[in-house]
Amino acid sequence: MCNFNQQKCAISIGVDIGSRLLTCAGTPQHAAQAVVVLRKSCDGGTARGCAGLGLLYESRLGVTTDITQAIGFFTKGCDGGFSFACRRLGTYFEKVGANRREALTRYEQGCRLGDADACKDAARLARP
Repeated sequence: MCNFNQQKCAISIGVDIGSRLLTCAGTPQHAAQAVVVLRKSCDGGTARGCAGLGLLYESRLGVTTDITQAIGFFTKGCDGGFSFACRRLGTYFEKVGANRREALTRYEQGCRLGDADACKDAARLARP
């Protein structure tokens, strides 16, 4: 049985491995491995792992394309403090969901988390 610090370290390592697998996820084997590793990381509370899963579901890598699942994982990543996930949500709500208010909320959240592109998107969307 591992203690909290060991578990946190294992989850962090899992996200790094999942991210590397995601980078080379062009092959079915790597994509399937990335799904497993990132799901464990996300289930462990790592926002980056959740965002990685969102990308997989959005891009149909290792899983069936499922925008609802992608949004769910991006939401979990954003709410967990990963700015990229907030920006992806903002983009989705602006371009696909046609929900300007939610897009602005997510861009602003990403901006507060330090994503310069999310700040630009929020400023652009806030203009009348």
